[in-house]
Amino acid sequence: MNKLNIQDSASSIARSLYDAMTAIEVYSSFKSYELHHEYDTQFEMYAQFFESAANHAFITFIVSMHKFIDDKNSISIKKFCNKLNDSEAYNLDGNIISIDENKNSWKAIILFRQNLFGHSGCKLTEDEIYSRASVSRNDLTMEFYELYQPLIEILETVENVYGSVKFLNDVRGLKSKTKFNIKLLLRNMKAGRAARLEGKSLPFNDGGCN
Repeated sequence: MNKLNIQDSASSIARSLYDAMTAIEVYSSFKSYELHHEYDTQFEMYAQFFESAANHAFITFIVSMHKFIDDKNSISIKKFCNKLNDSEAYNLDGNIISIDENKNSWKAIILFRQNLFGHSGCKLTEDEIYSRASVSRNDLTMEFYELYQPLIEILETVENVYGSVKFLNDVRGLKSKTKFNIKLLLRNMKAGRAARLEGKSLPFNDGGCN
């Protein structure tokens, strides 16, 4: 099987970054105290849906992140950075993203992927994984956000040198778009319920969400 070239590798990373960002934004929004407080009725009425969606989003986040940090994967950040440094057209210089495989958060992601979400023979429970890695879901979220922007900058530089990187445009600004759309959905649900209770019809609101 042919190895991915730098441009294809960058596109694969951008796609996984897109999946990870969308997933963690969905998860964090559906778990947000502020949103639950503002849209408590909606969360209570569709509790099973929101809980299921949040859990599936977290699984997608773990699987996508695993591609970045496990050096066994063809698009791991370490392999990608090495490939860039070996190329004649582009050198990372001081822009290397460091993935410390001994870091608790990265250990947790590998444990999740290998023991809970990626294989049928689950040996550890979620609580046991958190206990072994000494991290929380919030810790994993923060680690991802620290990784996100430097990785975007490298992908943008690769695009300038090698040409278009697929999915990169989709990733830019995704954080604000995803949360905006989720809040808009909840706002429309709340307004629609209020209108039904009052016996009124309400046109769909496609913007203007603060």
